[in-house]
Amino acid sequence: MAESGSKSSLRWWALGRGDIDATVAQVGFNVAQMIIPAFLLVPVGISMGFSVGHLLPGFALGFLVGSLGLTWSAVGLAKREGRSNVTAHVYINNVPGIIAYTLAIMLPVYQQTRDQELAWRIGAAAVVWTGLIKLVAASNLWPRRSRAPFGSSSPSRRP
Repeated sequence: MAESGSKSSLRWWALGRGDIDATVAQVGFNVAQMIIPAFLLVPVGISMGFSVGHLLPGFALGFLVGSLGLTWSAVGLAKREGRSNVTAHVYINNVPGIIAYTLAIMLPVYQQTRDQELAWRIGAAAVVWTGLIKLVAASNLWPRRSRAPFGSSSPSRRP
């Protein structure tokens, strides 16, 4: 999109080669990633129906929240700089994280309790807490004086 001298409205999506290609690729990529835990948990006794009914909606909600957050960030940048050629980074799931949460949190809980609902609840709680920690760490909600400067192993000594 060409940038003009005056402020123009932001283009969300266009029926063009780049947007169509990116949409198809991202939808396919994320759907493939969302089914990984289901296939990892079926052999140990967690049914595919449970995974589809509980895990997939959680992934979809996380994808929506992540995408909205990145879109909000891009819109803010476009408005702040008066640009119309800003795009949001594509939100993707973290495959190693998906496998780690599935095998290191949900699987042991299920193996000890044989309760797929409890395994799902504990896994979901772990994901939510991880998200909150990342949100605080990525924002200025964390006090600057308690963080060490980048490249330093000692606490900051700002007044």
